[in-house]
Amino acid sequence: GRCAVLIVAAADSSHLVAATRYSSSYQIQAVVSTQSTGEEEEEEDNGSSSGIAFISSLYSRLRLTSSTSSSVVLPDRAWVHVTGGDYSAVRPLMELIVSLHRMGVWNEEEKEELLHRIAAGEVTHLPASAFARIAIHYGFCLKDESAVRRFISEVQLLLRHLNYLSVFVEINGVLSEVCCGAILEFQRQQNILGEYVETLQETGRLCKDTYNCLRDTLKQVLANLKTLGYQLSFNPLHPANAEKMKDFVDKVQKNLKIGVYIRGSLCSVTRAAIHRHVYECEVGALCSPYCRGSRLQSSCSSYQIL
Repeated sequence: GRCAVLIVAAADSSHLVAATRYSSSYQIQAVVSTQSTGEEEEEEDNGSSSGIAFISSLYSRLRLTSSTSSSVVLPDRAWVHVTGGDYSAVRPLMELIVSLHRMGVWNEEEKEELLHRIAAGEVTHLPASAFARIAIHYGFCLKDESAVRRFISEVQLLLRHLNYLSVFVEINGVLSEVCCGAILEFQRQQNILGEYVETLQETGRLCKDTYNCLRDTLKQVLANLKTLGYQLSFNPLHPANAEKMKDFVDKVQKNLKIGVYIRGSLCSVTRAAIHRHVYECEVGALCSPYCRGSRLQSSCSSYQIL
């Protein structure tokens, strides 16, 4: 579930690239020196249709091979040379830059420039302009890098609670490709259902309307549950409460005797069933047991998403 940034580290003074496995389908089979030779160029010309492709980073060239097909389709990745070779030190900031790009804060050129500057050691913190752009895009301020990661973690939890993001995806404050796929599915489903005032752009990017729609969807479900007597006593958008939220929803599903559903998830079936129970309570067709006795009562005050 991490951002797909391949960070290329220099293994020695001649800038040879250490071979490493890339994914189940792609791997770096050979390393190529920074100095291009006629033999390499000839291999590059002959390899375009034989499962070999070459990618140039700032200082090195990689030969990428496919283990599952006769031709290579290069994935959309940022190839970055890390001057000092300590990729673990720069990876968190690079992931944050890529996440903000997927939130519309940076365009493609700005993202690439920042990644290379981070790799060269020229940038060690999130630029101040990022926080100003977040305020413009979303209408609220995030004061530091930790706040940005917490915000992204909340988005991940919104997607998980509404059954768009798998429970196996780590809540880590990184807007990965998997998260973007979940956002795209949410955008498509919301446009089909037509529950939100605005038509969402189906881009897989976290725009302001998509974030507001995610938040409002969960708020509405929790409001419906409160009408039925089910109140939260904790923050559902805190990573530490993820399991607690799952158990809460699971008990609601069992008490309301919802049919086929995703256990512990506010999936579309569960949300529709909750809405139906609220409607039936309001018209007086169903006031027992859901509106009078068989509820999840909390000893604490209810938690509300603002």
